[in-house]
Amino acid sequence: MHILRDADDNEGLAYYVAVSGLLGAWSGAEVELSYDGGANYIDGASTDVAAVIGELTQILPDHPQAFPDEEHTVQVRIHTPFAELETTDFAGLLNRRNLAALGTGNELEIIQFMEAEPIDDDGLWELSYFIRGRKGSATQQWPVGTPFTLLEPAAITLIPASLTDIGRTLTFRATSVGTSPEDGTVVSMVFIGGTQIEREVGYLAARREGSDAIVSWQGIGRIGSGASVAHGARFTGYRVTFDDGGTAPLVVNTSAQ
Repeated sequence: MHILRDADDNEGLAYYVAVSGLLGAWSGAEVELSYDGGANYIDGASTDVAAVIGELTQILPDHPQAFPDEEHTVQVRIHTPFAELETTDFAGLLNRRNLAALGTGNELEIIQFMEAEPIDDDGLWELSYFIRGRKGSATQQWPVGTPFTLLEPAAITLIPASLTDIGRTLTFRATSVGTSPEDGTVVSMVFIGGTQIEREVGYLAARREGSDAIVSWQGIGRIGSGASVAHGARFTGYRVTFDDGGTAPLVVNTSAQ
């Protein structure tokens, strides 16, 4: 997915890992990486910080990204021991509070929620008032059982990747401290290099002016916020493709702006 912190752009290609135990005595895990479907693993990273992880117990319908979702509520069962969710206000949302990921791997929607109400003492929470499709992610309907991960930077581990990882299936195994690797949790995903994919532009417009085509757009920065935004350190420009459906498309690369 897109980077969570501006400093993460310095790592270039990378992926995020979130882990949690199911019992209060959990003291951390070792996360290993395999390039051959789990036949062999190499060292990855270890963490003793539990992320807040759970799953939806109700369907969350789709909603447009362009305006807040005040219509829907959803219940989430949090599996992380002793974890609590917090209510915030709209100013808190604008300051990146309550950022969460629905789904896993490359099938993610990043959301924010304003209201969090405990339903029982076994980790069931009701969430409401969402901002959908954050950080350029696509909105969609999410079924019961969809993984939910609170994106707290201190609980999410960033692991550098390499250019040769793009397009490969990466298999991860997380083994809790004190247990056998054979009992570890295994997940796989195709690596797309999301931390270095630029955001889609906004306000794309085109018009003819005599024999010329005039195209304009507004860039969307990946780092910073508010009026102080910028492209990533490796951004080199935009590619504009003109296609009339008959002749070969004309491709124009612009300078970085």
